[in-house]
Amino acid sequence: MKTGKIKNYLLVFSGKGGVGKSTVAVNLAITLAKKGLKVDLLDADIHGPNLALMLGVQDGAVFPYGENQILPVEVNKNLSLVSIAYFIPNLDTPII
Repeated sequence: MKTGKIKNYLLVFSGKGGVGKSTVAVNLAITLAKKGLKVDLLDADIHGPNLALMLGVQDGAVFPYGENQILPVEVNKNLSLVSIAYFIPNLDTPII
């Protein structure tokens, strides 16, 4: 695993639900990855973490790596994901 400084951050957020944040985030991530950029996507949606499903890696799992680190799920060569969905038994489980 290659580690280093994060060059750019791009946040997709809104105070309102149902406005397409997940769709925008996934489409941006896929487009940037197709252009050859390394993209790491974090799905921190506590009400419906569904980026793993949208990317087709819902059966993935994150694994420990070193001290206080985890390995993300690789979607493809340039795109990886960490989602709250990987830390709960099922999507009906309350997170808070």
